[in-house]
Amino acid sequence: MGILEIQRKRSITGSDALRAYKIFIDGKEVESIKSGETKTVNLPEGLHTMQLKIDWCSSREVTFTINENQVTRAKCSPVGKGAFSLVSTVANKNNYITVEIL
Repeated sequence: MGILEIQRKRSITGSDALRAYKIFIDGKEVESIKSGETKTVNLPEGLHTMQLKIDWCSSREVTFTINENQVTRAKCSPVGKGAFSLVSTVANKNNYITVEIL
């Protein structure tokens, strides 16, 4: 087993600042994460996929590797900010949340 640690950047503005993103690993919902939180998920060693969702918007699906007894880190945040969040929601709903494996 290894650990995936997901950190969500704190945001104080925007429509989802007070709402949680759902975390999907290998197509299954495993956790949720609010603004400013860090969550950890224990996963078996090997290749996995992750996607975050809120309402009808999501991140792109990212692929990552979990190594035995190691921590794999990721960070996430909304793409749009302020007035641009509405544009991101409408025009780019499948890339509304950025996810980066560190």
